[in-house]
Amino acid sequence: SITKNISTILGLELFDNNLFGISNIEARTMDPQQKHLLNSTFNALISSGNSIESIKNTDTGVFVGLCNIDWSLYLLNERSCNSAYIGTGTASSIASNRLSYFYGIKGPSITIDTACSSSLVAIDAAFKNISLGICEMAIVSGSQLITTPNLFS
Repeated sequence: SITKNISTILGLELFDNNLFGISNIEARTMDPQQKHLLNSTFNALISSGNSIESIKNTDTGVFVGLCNIDWSLYLLNERSCNSAYIGTGTASSIASNRLSYFYGIKGPSITIDTACSSSLVAIDAAFKNISLGICEMAIVSGSQLITTPNLFS
């Protein structure tokens, strides 16, 4: 590998799956990016002075930029990993849907993959959806976590 330095997010493995209504079995195979999105949007919502109840049943769109699939590749190579939740735990499309489901919101729920520009395009999509009256407000988030060293080899 020619990679000399990396940055890490401390505590990424700390995930309160019960808070989000996710079983222990499902959480074990869930992509860390999905966990990170749930944690970061929850923290942002609470830090902004809002609550889950304040956005429940609203026309709020969810736009997520996500493009890394190394976790699903890792699980496919793990012989001991046999779970019915691998599909939902690793599908990029589910990332935005998990947020919509958890918050009980009714607007568009879209995961965008345009490589390194995914989060920027998600912001643009949210702006356009609000401008066109498709949704009243939006949650925009993105993740590009490299969770295994395989991409560096």
